[in-house]
Amino acid sequence: MSISQKLLDGLNALVHLKVVTYVGPVETSGELDDLQVKVAPGDESYSIATSIDLGQGDINSVVPPQAWAASGEVVRTFHSEQVESAKAIVDRNLRLIAEVGKSLAEAITELKKADETDA
Repeated sequence: MSISQKLLDGLNALVHLKVVTYVGPVETSGELDDLQVKVAPGDESYSIATSIDLGQGDINSVVPPQAWAASGEVVRTFHSEQVESAKAIVDRNLRLIAEVGKSLAEAITELKKADETDA
């Protein structure tokens, strides 16, 4: 994989956010950074998933019928709060990356000026 492809993949990961809330018994496997979760079958088990592409501005959610029942309000509220928290974290991280990029560009400009003066 080329460096440019790795950079593009990294940027894509920075602007793509996925939040999943599981309700009911679940089975997990894998490591935390690659967690696999399977919801046990049954009327009481379900998940709500939201995928946000900050670069494209796309927001997609999958909400099963059980979550729309009155008893699902607490779960919907919790999921919504998790999405908002995750968006705030991503927004903050993107601002920090932009600041680092700006500082790096300024440092490179200063180095070029110093090289030109030494030449």
